[in-house]
Amino acid sequence: MNTVAPSPFAEPERVEVAVPGGVLAGGLWPASSAPSPTVVALHDLTANHLVWGHLAVALGGRFVLAAPDLRGRSRSADLPGPAGLDRHAADLEAFAESVATGPVVLVGHGYGAWVVAQVAARRVHGASGVVLVDPLPDVAATTPVPPTVEGVFGAGLHRLGRTYPNRDAYLAEWRTLPGFRTGMDRLTQRALLADLRGSGFLWRPVADADMVVADAQEVLAARPGSGAALPDLLDPDTGLPAGGDARGPVEVLRPAAVASADHETLVLGDTGAAAVASAVERVLAGLPTPAAASDAATTD
Repeated sequence: MNTVAPSPFAEPERVEVAVPGGVLAGGLWPASSAPSPTVVALHDLTANHLVWGHLAVALGGRFVLAAPDLRGRSRSADLPGPAGLDRHAADLEAFAESVATGPVVLVGHGYGAWVVAQVAARRVHGASGVVLVDPLPDVAATTPVPPTVEGVFGAGLHRLGRTYPNRDAYLAEWRTLPGFRTGMDRLTQRALLADLRGSGFLWRPVADADMVVADAQEVLAARPGSGAALPDLLDPDTGLPAGGDARGPVEVLRPAAVASADHETLVLGDTGAAAVASAVERVLAGLPTPAAASDAATTD
């Protein structure tokens, strides 16, 4: 009997996993049949698990898709710090072990890619492979990495310190970004609005600003030659997957490889999400990684 995948436009199932200090929260989009491989996806520095709604559409119920909110963000905002790559990696391992129903592919976007790389480097969780979606800072960018967290993560950090009179004002600020000037679909709006808490004329993003800044400072300090987690998976000169690694295939997806995509719309867009889904499928098939172009970019 054929089964129909649950609509990715519906709210994902709520997931809560016990971690030190409380509960790591997130969501899960089920597969249309079981058992199925599980894609465990981690959002960027100041985002939340709903940014993976487009990936759920692209995967079409072929795999389980599960995604947590980082400690200090969104529905995990009450989890205490300090955080950092080691703490986030341990949280992600606990989450993956709780939701996995088959082979696991780890996917990380921006800052989330650094956490995913840390999990792979620890060799604790037996992932089938890794997809790093525009990890920032880009260790192989053709232009120098900005020297401050504001230069790399500035727009996202700026929003954490602001209040908004209503939710439309918050979305209006996002619509000034190049990728959203021609429109913003409802999956994107839902993901962005999930960051807000408030009522009346006072709305603000929910995140522990001190924890977010400390996380940004840690990865900014982890430049090539510093022993950072990403160069452990990637060649620090090319930014491409290092050869001869026993941790499974590693895919790196940059905006330059996807038509009309930028850092945000690699995740918050149909074309970008389709490219991420294709990378997941290649990882599961054990296919070689195609050549990837490097970009100089900043994240929001």
